[in-house]
Amino acid sequence: MSDIYAAFKTNLLSGALRRTFFRETYLPSLPADERNEVEVRAYVIERQIDALCTKAEDQWEDRIVGLREALVVAGSDTMIGWRPVTERISRSLLYRSKRS
Repeated sequence: MSDIYAAFKTNLLSGALRRTFFRETYLPSLPADERNEVEVRAYVIERQIDALCTKAEDQWEDRIVGLREALVVAGSDTMIGWRPVTERISRSLLYRSKRS
């Protein structure tokens, strides 16, 4: 039973599946007079979440760029001990750009 719940929970975390569940299962279960209000509130909340995610991603990228610049200025990016740090930052930025 826990495997079924884990699969359900993982799939529910998927944005597309969550929206499909909301539209096809949750909304039809509501009384007609509440349905429109819930849809509007859900839309507003989704826009707020999107805005916060965009802001957080921009701040994260700014921090990474600042860290890279600080390492270059300090000359630490050429030291063997710091090379893994700059390589991880580069891989992380590459990964983030592929996700967008």
